[in-house]
Amino acid sequence: MKSSFPLLASSLIVQALLAGAVVPFQAASNALLGRTLGHPLWGSRTSLMKW
Repeated sequence: MKSSFPLLASSLIVQALLAGAVVPFQAASNALLGRTLGHPLWGSRTSLMKW
C-alpha cells in the first residue's frame, strides 16, 4: 500500500505558500481601510470585526 504522506506534505506546502502570498494584500487593504475611515485604529477594528 502506498503512503499518502508525500501528497499531504506537498498540499500543506502549497497552502502555506498561498497563505504567505496573501499577507501583503491584507496589509494593503488594512492601510486603505484606515485611510478611508480616518484613523488606523478604526481600520483595524473594522477589519477584525466578526459578523
